[in-house]
Amino acid sequence: MSSRDSSAPLAVAMVTLMAGVVVAYGVTAPVPASASAEDAAPVTTAATVAPPAVGPTPVSSEPVPAAPEPPARPVVAVIGDSLAYSVATELDRRLRAVGTEPVLDVAPGRRIPTLGLDGQIASGLDVARSLRPLQPDVWVVQLGTNDVAYEPLDQGRYAFWIIAQLEAAGPDAPVVWVNVHRADRPAEAAAFDAVLALLDAERPQLRVADWAAVAATEPVLAPDGVHLAPEAGGRYAGVIADAVAAALG
Repeated sequence: MSSRDSSAPLAVAMVTLMAGVVVAYGVTAPVPASASAEDAAPVTTAATVAPPAVGPTPVSSEPVPAAPEPPARPVVAVIGDSLAYSVATELDRRLRAVGTEPVLDVAPGRRIPTLGLDGQIASGLDVARSLRPLQPDVWVVQLGTNDVAYEPLDQGRYAFWIIAQLEAAGPDAPVVWVNVHRADRPAEAAAFDAVLALLDAERPQLRVADWAAVAATEPVLAPDGVHLAPEAGGRYAGVIADAVAAALG
């Protein structure tokens, strides 16, 4: 065998050995001695959360919704004569305290079906018609005091007036009616209040605020036995406000 022939197997062996090293290097890269087992593990992006970018907060182009408006307070329309007129400020305050928005139309001498004070004061019927577009949630009618003083005792007529006033207010909203106390007309006042009580029992719309019971048992009247004593305004307004709160449920 020549030297050329003897060196051929050796060359083939060297090439084969080098190829094996290259294949082995491509399969497994050596891990440095200082690296840990975690360094050798594959990286999983599902477990990695990128830190938030630092910069100005983006401004949304969507319109900011308006804050909801508070629910509207129920409107209370008050139609009255000199009794309500004398305590109008306190009555307004008491009605607001029970969560309502009062609208007062009160005047001395007011009557239910006719003009008062020689035609100077609108009737209760006319005032109700003028306030009805407001669609009050509750009506307060404080009338009858002057009617029983100027008209003869007639319960049929009293019933006619009261029903007409209820119809002027409309069929839907409750009506709180303040009953009548007159020391100078006890029979007429009692007859009017009896008609009110009868209609109260028949008509769910109607609720009586019983001022007559208070006036008969407490020192709340002026010397004329009709109007309010100076210190009684709060008591009168309270009777009305309590009845309104009850009507609203």
